Amino acid sequence: KIPLAACRRFSLAGLPQPCSASPVSALLFVARPAMPAATAIGAALLAFGPPAVFFFGFIAPRSQLLIMSILAAFVWVVAITIAGVVWVAIPPLQEATALHLPVAVLFQEAARWCLGRIHVSAETYVVQLMPAADSMAWNDLSVALAAGSGFGIVHAVTMHGGAIVASAGPSSGGPPACSVPLGLQSGAQAFMVAVAHLALMVVAFDIARSVSGRTVGAMADRPGRPATASAVGVEVDVPRSAVLSAAARWAGVVILHLLWALPSLAAASSAFGCEGALIGQALATMLAVVWAWRVAADPFYEPRQRAARADAIAEAERARRLREAEAAAAADREAAASAAGARRRGGAGQPEEEEAAAGEPGAAA
Repeated sequence: KIPLAACRRFSLAGLPQPCSASPVSALLFVARPAMPAATAIGAALLAFGPPAVFFFGFIAPRSQLLIMSILAAFVWVVAITIAGVVWVAIPPLQEATALHLPVAVLFQEAARWCLGRIHVSAETYVVQLMPAADSMAWNDLSVALAAGSGFGIVHAVTMHGGAIVASAGPSSGGPPACSVPLGLQSGAQAFMVAVAHLALMVVAFDIARSVSGRTVGAMADRPGRPATASAVGVEVDVPRSAVLSAAARWAGVVILHLLWALPSLAAASSAFGCEGALIGQALATMLAVVWAWRVAADPFYEPRQRAARADAIAEAERARRLREAEAAAAADREAAASAAGARRRGGAGQPEEEEAAAGEPGAAA
């Protein structure tokens, strides 16, 4: 067995709970020899190598994507902190071990939804302030990928980075039913959680955009989307069917996240084993990737369609400015005509007033 502090560190629920309250710690962690240096380095590269390449190669060179990734990471930290505060503030929840992971998942998905809605609401105004070609960088898949990268990297580092580092020390811990070194297991889980968050964020942003009452340029018509608007940022009514479809898809996102997280609790079971947990998490990750791939294949995100929408946005902006100029010219002409009419009426009435003023002294005499 390993000490209480280590038991808290290896708690798969990710919350500071004592051994007696953890469903994982009750399964007797056992001390194991330290991983070889090559295995430890391989686990670290597996966990953080692909996310680091994606971040520095794709996100960091683009300032707007870097901002979105940092914002998403901050939102995840806030969500998991609130989940921990709720867990501490409600004592019955500390005893309900079956609710530890679902509560954390629900807070993370609520944060993901808020992030998607904020972005979709903000992009309407961003595209009005930026040139059409540049504005497309805010409503394509790259922004969702940047947000998913921020979510996934901070989750992987926070929840699995400590286990990878600890496994490279003088000894390692793990459940007796698991033959995979804990560091290698954590590395695989860190990689899969980064990929899963990346895929789920693509789906989440698409869901948030599908129920937005403000369209961005000429949004392509498709089932479950609001009607196409001809101008930028026009408010349209969202059909009830679109809301119900978005709710069902969002429930699928939450369920898929739960399917990924719950095998962690069964990793120490002699019947399930960590190998089974890794297989279950790999299947959930692949389902998320397939779902995101189907979303990305939608014509709405196709480059030529995006170019057409950029032209539509520019044309709508030109038409809007022309209408404003015509309305202003018409208002000026109407004001000029009103002023001219007032002057004519004033000029016609002045002689009559002079005659009346001249006739009054004669009448008095």
